[in-house]
Amino acid sequence: MKGFARAPRNDLRCESFLVYINPYEQPAESQEDLMEVGWIAAIIIGGLAGWFAEMIMKSNTGIFMNIVLGIVGAIVASWLFRQVGLTLPFNSALINYLITGFVGACILIFVGRLIRR
Repeated sequence: MKGFARAPRNDLRCESFLVYINPYEQPAESQEDLMEVGWIAAIIIGGLAGWFAEMIMKSNTGIFMNIVLGIVGAIVASWLFRQVGLTLPFNSALINYLITGFVGACILIFVGRLIRR
């Protein structure tokens, strides 16, 4: 992890990657600073997240709807995660975007099924 070697002995450490406090690192301004992804990457990752959600939720949507579900799902899930106080422990914005897109797309498919009934 970034900054592990230069941390003083009295910092808080945990062997798992979930808890790590380094007094030398500056906190991020906002969650959006950590989750910056370009438009092309958002389309590709959104498509993957929507496709994974389509497979898990057994819905029959096309590629365009998978991309929309993944991108909108990432927005919905990141808002929901912030409201709950949940942050993902991965350093890669792409992995975080994929996970939030997948969770959000599953939520959107579930809500869509509830509305159709």
